[in-house]
Amino acid sequence: MGTSAASVLDERLSKILGDWLEVAVTTALTTSTSVVSTNLNEHDDANDDHFNTFWCYITDYVNAGADRKIYDYVTSGGTCSVRGADFTDEADKATVRISRHGYTAHLQAINDAIRELYPNLYRHLEDRTLVTGQMLPDNSFELWTSSTNPSLYSGSTDATLTRTTTAGYIRGPLGTTSMLVETGADDQYAYIDSDTFPRLLDLRGRTITFKCWARPTDDDEAFLTIAYEDEDGTETTTNSTTSCPKDVFTLLEIEGLAIPSDITKIEFRFRAHTNGQDAYFDSARVTGKLLQEYLLLSDFADGTVLQVYIQTESAQDAPCDDLHPARWARVYNWYTYSDGTYKWLRFPETYQDNRQIRVIGIAPLSTVTDFTDTVEIDGAKVDLLIAYAAYCLLRNEEDIPSAEDTGRYASRAQRYLMEYYRLLPSLRMLRPSGSLILPRY
Repeated sequence: MGTSAASVLDERLSKILGDWLEVAVTTALTTSTSVVSTNLNEHDDANDDHFNTFWCYITDYVNAGADRKIYDYVTSGGTCSVRGADFTDEADKATVRISRHGYTAHLQAINDAIRELYPNLYRHLEDRTLVTGQMLPDNSFELWTSSTNPSLYSGSTDATLTRTTTAGYIRGPLGTTSMLVETGADDQYAYIDSDTFPRLLDLRGRTITFKCWARPTDDDEAFLTIAYEDEDGTETTTNSTTSCPKDVFTLLEIEGLAIPSDITKIEFRFRAHTNGQDAYFDSARVTGKLLQEYLLLSDFADGTVLQVYIQTESAQDAPCDDLHPARWARVYNWYTYSDGTYKWLRFPETYQDNRQIRVIGIAPLSTVTDFTDTVEIDGAKVDLLIAYAAYCLLRNEEDIPSAEDTGRYASRAQRYLMEYYRLLPSLRMLRPSGSLILPRY
């Protein structure tokens, strides 16, 4: 299924309400609170004040995103005086949308509809980044608070971390991401430690293996490092010795490292050796302890896990290194729980290490803020969303009009709600079947 941009949803909502008007300004915006467009003369019935109390939204160029209420309109010259601060002076002639409710109110109604329509409308989730027996959270580097700030990993002083989706620079499943470590000095790295993820201290007293796929920009410039501290704060480090040619992915390895039982901290690093020689890292794993619980990606936090599978066949030494496994076994009797911050998947038993875990589920559609943000539906499904968004918009604003208008708003809201119910049987999305809870003998 395709996607629909916030700009399109706003247009569809405006049109269903009979409130659609988009024109280009005829004088570029300046450091003032005036929007000038003689194109408005075609819609103003030659009356001053025609657009008073309407909203004006700037869609593009320097002032894009400004949503201002019009307090005075003069038909001569098509001049709208708006509330708020002065615009920024610009040379380009922007496009503006004029509406009774405003872009901000439209988006609030669309987002309300997105939340309230779940699970009649949803986005499909499928994750294959989890690996059995693997201790690292988000081992495929999918969770980012911004393009340079991974949620659970940090960078050394002169390292810049960047979320990467470019074809050829990811090693995991289609549609996933990798982490670029860019250096501002020698031996810079991304890392995760037991201070951030305390569960890593469960590796005390165990023999572990640390592996990760890496693509350096020059020969032998990517390394893995395991660092741990004892009670005195003394740090011991072990580095990978795997040769890795430039511009291709190689599996870096530290195998069979015995971790002392008295360590107080452990850290796993993804390192680029020489200043200016960067490296991409993807699909990491740390094994050495039997596991039944795995941290789910944040997309599942507000969603529902419906099916879970374990990889059963492989052409690689480690099954999880297959890019697209052919055979899977359905898992039953699993469950999910939240610790208040993260959502976890718990299996009824342990499984052999280094097998991919396939998690299928659904989650609410993504909410939108910016004009270019997208929602994961298109086609006729948008009609269902917009009908309910129109209901939400009028419901939200029902208390704003004068008493004599409140009934009219309520009546119009019910009209769009009835339209939603008319469309629902044919346009609702059928969710995948969930897993049965089977008796165990």
